[in-house]
Amino acid sequence: MSLTPLQILAFYNAVANDGKMVKPLFVKEIRKIGKPIKTFEPRIINPAICSKATIEKAKAMLEGVVQQGTAKNLRNANFKIAGKTGTAQIYNAKTGYKNDKQVSYQASFVGYFPAKNPMYSLYSGGKCAFKKRVLRKPCCRTNI
Repeated sequence: MSLTPLQILAFYNAVANDGKMVKPLFVKEIRKIGKPIKTFEPRIINPAICSKATIEKAKAMLEGVVQQGTAKNLRNANFKIAGKTGTAQIYNAKTGYKNDKQVSYQASFVGYFPAKNPMYSLYSGGKCAFKKRVLRKPCCRTNI
């Protein structure tokens, strides 16, 4: 199975939106001289991706990843973040999983914040050699 970063982000946005999956919306409105001339409304793809109980358990687990799990370095005193880290070895067709006896990894983080009343989500990922750093990418609004 292969998913684009936008598809992954849409899934986590659905979790943040209590199970409601919406089509990604890049433009809220078009303005001319400061006045809206066209407005775009969110479109619901799936009103409930799973049961409310499952969503609540998933949210608690995603908060735990940041509070005491593999994303502890993202803890913030101002607001709680919920999310999931990921790591995968990168395969090279010529050398397999090792290149010059070194393994390359794809590391990622996807999540949303503030955890209790989500407004933004983010996906960050890239090839790395496991240095302690936070990969930063733009954030997207989650709520509809």
